[in-house]
Amino acid sequence: MISLRILSQPCRIRTRFCWSGNNARIGGALSLCKGLSSSARAAIASQEPPHEYRPKYRWIDGTEDLERYTVGGYHPVMIGDVFNERYQIVDKLGWGGYSTVWITRDLQRDTYVALKIGVAESRGEETSVLKILSNPQSDMLLDPVTSSGWNAIPRLLDEFTIHGPNGEHRSYTTALAEANLMSVLAGSMFRLEVARALSVKLVSAIAYMHGRGYIHGDIHLGNVMLRLTSHLDQLSVAQFYEKYKEPETDLVSRFDGGPLPPNVPKKVVHPLYLGKTAVKVSLEETNLLLVDFGEAFAPKSITRPCEDCRSHVDARPPETYFEPSLPLSFSADIWCLGLTIWNIFSIRPLFGTIFYDFSAIIPQHVEVLGPLPDRWWSRWDERSKYFDDKGNSIQGKTGFAPLDETFDETVQKYRKEQELDLFSDEEKTAFVHLVRRLLSQDPQLRPSAAEVLKSDWVVNYAMKDFERCHGGRSHSPDASEAESESDWITLNISHRQATCDLQFPPDATVVQLFEELEATLNIPVANQKILVPKGPLLKVPLKNPDMALAELQGKTLKLLGSASSDVQAVQRMCERVERVEQVKQRRVGGFSQLFGGQGVKVRPHKKQPPRADETQYTFLQVQPLQGLPRPERSLALLMRLKADPGIKATMKKRKYTVALLTEMEPLANTQSTHEGTSRILGLNRNKGEVIELRLRTDAHDGYRDYKTIRKTLCHELAHNIHSDHDRAFWDLCHTIEREVDAADWKTGGRTIGETSRYVVSGQEAYEEEEEEDGGGWTGGEFVLGGVAVAAGGGGITAGLSRREVLAQAALERQRNETQEEAKAVEAAEKGWRPCQKQQPSDESQE
Repeated sequence: MISLRILSQPCRIRTRFCWSGNNARIGGALSLCKGLSSSARAAIASQEPPHEYRPKYRWIDGTEDLERYTVGGYHPVMIGDVFNERYQIVDKLGWGGYSTVWITRDLQRDTYVALKIGVAESRGEETSVLKILSNPQSDMLLDPVTSSGWNAIPRLLDEFTIHGPNGEHRSYTTALAEANLMSVLAGSMFRLEVARALSVKLVSAIAYMHGRGYIHGDIHLGNVMLRLTSHLDQLSVAQFYEKYKEPETDLVSRFDGGPLPPNVPKKVVHPLYLGKTAVKVSLEETNLLLVDFGEAFAPKSITRPCEDCRSHVDARPPETYFEPSLPLSFSADIWCLGLTIWNIFSIRPLFGTIFYDFSAIIPQHVEVLGPLPDRWWSRWDERSKYFDDKGNSIQGKTGFAPLDETFDETVQKYRKEQELDLFSDEEKTAFVHLVRRLLSQDPQLRPSAAEVLKSDWVVNYAMKDFERCHGGRSHSPDASEAESESDWITLNISHRQATCDLQFPPDATVVQLFEELEATLNIPVANQKILVPKGPLLKVPLKNPDMALAELQGKTLKLLGSASSDVQAVQRMCERVERVEQVKQRRVGGFSQLFGGQGVKVRPHKKQPPRADETQYTFLQVQPLQGLPRPERSLALLMRLKADPGIKATMKKRKYTVALLTEMEPLANTQSTHEGTSRILGLNRNKGEVIELRLRTDAHDGYRDYKTIRKTLCHELAHNIHSDHDRAFWDLCHTIEREVDAADWKTGGRTIGETSRYVVSGQEAYEEEEEEDGGGWTGGEFVLGGVAVAAGGGGITAGLSRREVLAQAALERQRNETQEEAKAVEAAEKGWRPCQKQQPSDESQE
């Protein structure tokens, strides 16, 4: 499985996720003796230890498991490597349990392609399946739905074998894709028309594949990708890095400090993501790809038992548990298809567990979908733990509800909160009915993919959106659909003192204009406002998102808004000035004594005594873990958590008292099994008696990200009420996270213009103090010792270097421009043009 996340250009956005899967076989040391004489091999063998030593590597978040770089596992890849004398490694796209995927430059064709390098022990049938599915039967492309399914199959560009220190790795190249749906949906939801179109296209892909006699074997959001909408081929590698930044890497090191073996890369690369959030995906951008055919097979020629299903434990159909020896069939794909369609619309998965125990999922199936088939119910050994003889739950409140109630809670409720369009009652009934059929616990009752395309919901609700988008028409992916350039729309955009021309297809809408401006000028859509001569002010949320750009042709449009880099520069400068001022104020007493008491007088801050609730609803004790390096750093981090405004607010609101907040020992809570490496991030003992948090990295030489630690603390606070990870627990956990973020934003955030940006209070408080300038100047006056009285007032102003003062001047000009833009927006909203003078209101006339 390959997991990809999001890049909001031009900044590199990385993610943290872990690989899980079966560990690779470890080759024997005798394989290294190939080519030696028999006596030499015997001598070496006699000196071998009984068990091969496997070095342990320091864990690096957001990358593959480094211990998989072994015989039978991953191939070590470095930026700049060239494979098959043709493909130059530019960056990393992602990784999974059985492969790594890379962005490469095809040196022969000057294009960018995706290179997938499998582990040495992969099944190696993926390219054969792709070749068969890429060649449709002659009559298949006459139907637009079938054509859409065929178009969802990636086209194999090249294949070859890489010979490396860990074995032979089957590799192949395809066109680059943008992002998978799992990453696109992170924290966001699709508009209904987009979700409907994607669902139909996914069903059409499965119907096409099943029609050709193949089972996919691993259908989930991570294996459904959107096609790349931007054009990268014209960029050189240097220009690519200029646009997306240099690859982010970390040095690989061993716990024992020993040298790296040749089968492990010197550096590990964090993935680069090219996607966008779900709400920004337009109907025209719903061209999807079904990827990762490593588990695909034809059941007519190959028989695999249900127990061989490699889908994630949350997504496995119930027959894999109750009838593991039966052949895996097309109906298993239908079950996974139902869960994937549900996840396209829902804010969270239908089922889930943090443990690799499928038996914990079966009770959830019953709670949500109803009783099991009689043949399974009667021989379910663990049934008495969850249900009585009549099928009634004895678990109490589990957090799992029947399907229609879950739909209201995880689909309609969150769509309403995000101000997105809702399902009508009629469509809800049709959709829930379809999902219930797809998730029939009896595999014999599930419909085929072809029957799904004829269902009530697809025919009467989803098909119209499928037909509206470009992907709903029969076409070859290599055929040109673009109209001649003479038919394209050219818009002239003015932004501050610069102008540019942008071209769009004839049927483009105003939504595409905003997206193109974000991609071209790096001005977020939320920051954009467009003044149209003798027309409306355009800004999000758009009153008419389907407005055709043809209506704007021939008009000079004025764009208002600041680029992300400008806003970030203002934010960094504000933080810098604030830190410098705090340091100087702490030192002002010393300066006063130095000059004989003739310094700047500072009114002492009167410290208020803590209130009773602040001393009761808090962490009564805070202790670092003794015996580890720099315990004072751990104590400072724990105290920071205790003083965190968001944590304080939620503990006070919910009346939580924790006796001890302490540090967790990293290595003692790290386990490596055949399923992978698992790390416990936090523990709550006896519902608030002690909370332990993993602060350090595994090597004890660094600390984890503060926000990650704080999120873990929110998780453990939820365990003050709920012990089990049921639906009630997760609802409380997510509520606490939102409360902490909201409370911390109110005290630690800053608002710049019309853009709110969250800044953690005291983010820099525990970093090493920067060396401050010994002198500076403010308002043209030299400041002795870096402290001055502001020119026109009695307040203290921190001394800044000349470079910082010049930067402040530039930022001041930017603020003035922003104010002018705000005036123009106000003018447009009030109906008078910027060139007109505002008429005084009756109240202002004397």
